[in-house]
Amino acid sequence: PDAGFLATFLDNHDLDRFITSCKADIRSYKLAMTFLMTVRGIPVLCYGNEVPLEGEHAEKPMNRGNMVFNQKSHMYLFTKDLIKFRKDNEALRRGLHCHLYADENSYLYGRLTSNQLVLVALNNSEQALKINAEFPFELENNDVLLTSVKGFNTSAVINEKRINISLPPKSFAIFVPNCDPGYYKDAYERAKKHFENEYEQGTVNQKIRVKVANYLPDQAKVFITGNCKELGSWNNANCAVQMVKVKKNLYETTITMPKGKIFECKPFYKNGSQTVWKEGENTIHLVGEKGGEFLHIDWAN
Repeated sequence: PDAGFLATFLDNHDLDRFITSCKADIRSYKLAMTFLMTVRGIPVLCYGNEVPLEGEHAEKPMNRGNMVFNQKSHMYLFTKDLIKFRKDNEALRRGLHCHLYADENSYLYGRLTSNQLVLVALNNSEQALKINAEFPFELENNDVLLTSVKGFNTSAVINEKRINISLPPKSFAIFVPNCDPGYYKDAYERAKKHFENEYEQGTVNQKIRVKVANYLPDQAKVFITGNCKELGSWNNANCAVQMVKVKKNLYETTITMPKGKIFECKPFYKNGSQTVWKEGENTIHLVGEKGGEFLHIDWAN
């Protein structure tokens, strides 16, 4: 019921070491470690994450090498500093996770308690980028400029309920606005209500459109399902939502969803006894505040 109690990790004895998954890109690894130490949940380090140890989990596991005790390595000091930063900021240990913005390359989120707000911005691309997102919080003294306290030395500009942050390739920035104890009590209570009841802020109509590259048999029926009750909770047998054919290769449906909901989904079609799923990863989508916009899914195969 409370994702804050979930254990999160980069790797363990049954997985490739994460630095190996990153192809030894220390920039990506530092982003992952930053995410681990600032996102909701209880971070778990496997021995050697702080070195970092390499190795694949193959037939002969190479991910279980002997520990390297190097307390002067850059990554060791980086990890030690992140752990201290987490301990020193209650929002990172106990705060609600507030999703603010995400795309294929970047993520902006907040951790919120009654006493503190921490903002984390990540750029996982090879290009510099600007994050421009809605900002639902009021800052004490009506501050319009925040300076990062960890990561890349940059500023966050708040203007007309929006936040703007510029980040170089493969970098992060963390911001901790100054405030008096209890300043975020009202914001925290509102956010907590939303976590406890996602319908508390109302609903909107979310339109979903699936475009199929190849024509399906005339008798084929297209469905959409996902990880929420509105889409059948992955129960494709009985509870998936059937889509309406609007053109030869275009299918649509409209679902009533809570505002701000994040969900995963995937289409499939049935033709007699045959069931065919769209290949690849699930589609992840954030329901907007106004509703009416389409979630477009291209079905290439």
